[in-house]
Amino acid sequence: MLSISRATLALTLALLTLPALAAGGKLQKHMLDKMDANKDGVITLDEFQPRGQDRMTKADTDHDGAISMAEMRAQQSEKIAEHQARMAERMAGMEEKFATMDIDKDGKITPNEARQAAFNRMDINQDGQLSADELRRPGSKKGHRRHDEDYDDAVETDIED
Repeated sequence: MLSISRATLALTLALLTLPALAAGGKLQKHMLDKMDANKDGVITLDEFQPRGQDRMTKADTDHDGAISMAEMRAQQSEKIAEHQARMAERMAGMEEKFATMDIDKDGKITPNEARQAAFNRMDINQDGQLSADELRRPGSKKGHRRHDEDYDDAVETDIED
């Protein structure tokens, strides 16, 4: 089991408490409901389980029960690498979407090209018309509605005109 200093626990509790004060007590109630094992209205040190405990366990790569600065740096480097990979994926998707929207391939998207691209995405059968079925937001593969920026842009354009 990891040894956690009282100062670390106090700091963690303080950091968790500040947002709770701003949130009108909702976080406090949630913390009490989740951690107050004996339901006496208070959380003792034995009941207290700060968020991120699993991250601490994962970061303790030498399994000595504590995290060194080197282990913390390694964990942060891993998180940064994961974030950079997600951002690279987003950039690739953005470039692909830009290429689709840049109808005349001049490296720029005009308002008319954006409108045409939104229309084309919504025109599922590509007949140049939007039926009532096509005006419904397309569902995801799991059958849930997804946020479709092109749809929102098209609707906003229509409403603003």
